[in-house]
Amino acid sequence: MRLYTDPATLDPHLSDDLTSKLIVQEVFGGLVTLSLDYQPVLDLAAGCRINEDGTVYTFILRDNARFQDGKPVTAHDVKWSIERAADPTTRSPTA
Repeated sequence: MRLYTDPATLDPHLSDDLTSKLIVQEVFGGLVTLSLDYQPVLDLAAGCRINEDGTVYTFILRDNARFQDGKPVTAHDVKWSIERAADPTTRSPTA
């Protein structure tokens, strides 16, 4: 990938320019991602259960999901990330 400008940020909750988004997409994982044909596929999640009325999704994390320092990714980490992105004080353009 060739970049013609420096990224404005590498914070996945704040990136809204093309360069930042390209890098963030390669560096950070989510519970799900999109395949090359734009279909949702599991990423950090090993599985997902959806309740009968489709209002509750329960994701099971992959056992080998790790941060760059080797620390396991936990449900608490995912919850923190979602809450931070959704917090109005974060002012996330992606939330």
